[in-house]
Amino acid sequence: MEPDVRNQERQPRIERGVTQERTDGLWALVLAGGDGTRLQELTRLISGAPIPKQYCRILGDRSLLEATFARIAALVPRERRLVIVNRGHLELAWPQLAAVPARNVVVQPENRDTGPGVLLSLLALARRQPHATVALFPSDHHVGDERRFRTHVARMARLVLAAMGVLPPWRAPLRAAG
Repeated sequence: MEPDVRNQERQPRIERGVTQERTDGLWALVLAGGDGTRLQELTRLISGAPIPKQYCRILGDRSLLEATFARIAALVPRERRLVIVNRGHLELAWPQLAAVPARNVVVQPENRDTGPGVLLSLLALARRQPHATVALFPSDHHVGDERRFRTHVARMARLVLAAMGVLPPWRAPLRAAG
């Protein structure tokens, strides 16, 4: 069977080498406040207790939260990583938060789902960095191709900065023709 080449120009081209570049100015907001009730039976089998899936070592020797931190390490330095956790999960979360400075841990009183957790975190960040560019990273997802994931995140950061009219430091200023 011949490959379909009709839509090749529409297919995103994966840039080589971008996965090891930091995305200057980008902040990461790691969402880790969910209760994980749907997978409680699975986490009980794996860990012996019905814990939220982001704190469970479902695949290998790292929890989904620890895997998220490892996945974004090449993109965002630890000083620009925020994580939102639920107060009721602090005992589970603290041992897994070594990749984040303590001042970058935002604790919500209780799980109120994604929207309020994101808002609380963004308000905390806005007090420190009012013009920050932020990427959200759920901590309860498995990503099979991490290199490709990082490539797409780096591309997104460049596109957002370009759309806002901010020239990323890796781009030369545009010159008018003539």
